[in-house]
Amino acid sequence: MELKPHVIMVPLPFQGHIKPFLCLAQLLSQTGLYITFVNTRYNHKRFSNLSALSLQFPNLHFESISNGMPDEDDHPCPLTYDFYGLKYQAKEHLKELIGTLSQRSENAQSLSITCIIGDGSVSFPVDVAEELGIPVISFCCHSAHYLLAYICIPKLIEDGQLPYHEDMVDEENDNSVISFPEVLEIGPKERGNKWRIGVELEACDRWTIQRTIKTLMEGREEFQRSVAKIVKWARDSIGKNGSSYYNLEMLFEDIKEIKAKS
Repeated sequence: MELKPHVIMVPLPFQGHIKPFLCLAQLLSQTGLYITFVNTRYNHKRFSNLSALSLQFPNLHFESISNGMPDEDDHPCPLTYDFYGLKYQAKEHLKELIGTLSQRSENAQSLSITCIIGDGSVSFPVDVAEELGIPVISFCCHSAHYLLAYICIPKLIEDGQLPYHEDMVDEENDNSVISFPEVLEIGPKERGNKWRIGVELEACDRWTIQRTIKTLMEGREEFQRSVAKIVKWARDSIGKNGSSYYNLEMLFEDIKEIKAKS
């Protein structure tokens, strides 16, 4: 009997990262992959629907590791610690968990590990995977806009626009002179003029906000048409033959290929 690929998923312990990771875990589980979802103990204890998830997704299993902080069961780790402490503290705990899972697979109590899908915002899942010789995939939970900006960083360094210097500021226009691709130069004004889904705020006082809301409500037909158009794009992308649908299929095939080569 062909054994299922076993994927370890390690999100950054923030809600905005855990939720998309969990959505991806559920989708991969539905394709027949065996998923181990790794959380910190603090977040793991706050999953109120673990039993329901396990029933709905039999291939989805949950494990927890320490974030390395004292009293972690009662307190989440602070933002600065998440990025720096996790690299050193959680890294060792993740290695220990993978060692335990590997031992279970040797005893026929679990499937052997095929690959790790780690959060692209932190490096420790990649470090652990490389040290243990396990294939690794980085998953970016942010928007496509963020990812494109991130990808542009090497080019900005090559062009001398990074690191950033004070003489790179256009004081007259109160703006920097760093050149991003046009698609990245989308601020409040562009969202209103190009995408028709917002308006530009010149101030954030109560009167301005009230007036803005009133403007949106009075012109809500155009606003709703624009939002409906964007919703259609999103639904098309996740529908059959859509870009996100295709990318998920590619990920699934890549994991199966990794399993076949192991």
